[in-house]
Amino acid sequence: MKKIFSFLLLTSIISFTGISQITQAEKDSIEKYNNKVIADAVKEILSDEDLRPYEVSTNHGNFRGKMMDIIKRNQDSVIIKITQLPRFSGVLFLQENGKMKEMSGIPSIAKIIDDLQNQIPAYISSKPDEIWDDYFLGDSTHIETWYFKNNNDKKCEFAVTFTNGQITVFTFKI
Repeated sequence: MKKIFSFLLLTSIISFTGISQITQAEKDSIEKYNNKVIADAVKEILSDEDLRPYEVSTNHGNFRGKMMDIIKRNQDSVIIKITQLPRFSGVLFLQENGKMKEMSGIPSIAKIIDDLQNQIPAYISSKPDEIWDDYFLGDSTHIETWYFKNNNDKKCEFAVTFTNGQITVFTFKI
């Protein structure tokens, strides 16, 4: 038993020692290969039309921090116009059971807006509760989120996503 254990220990030490003795030429070759893989991946991502940074059709910078006021004032036509612009991704509606629906047609979006307006309490602030900014692969993302309890005392969330200055997603969660 001692011989088997000693043999296994010796082979383990030899194999680990062998792994650590990579020549500089092999290290350079591995680094060159890794850099090529990364460069190829970046090239592939940038060639994909959906993943490339894009020019926005409209700058909605003047809507930052004001979307809750627009909803509270029942200015549905402004929101409907935003949802019809190129590069608008849709309205995400997350239900309390964890299911997510994506709405894109005018009647569906109008229904979600009405539902949101009925859920929002009068005391909700115009200022978002949370603001998140990020920059990734040439696109800037700005998300404003409001948290509130609806009339049934359920926690709700409403968020507006700006990509490169344009509103691209509304999210409503019950």
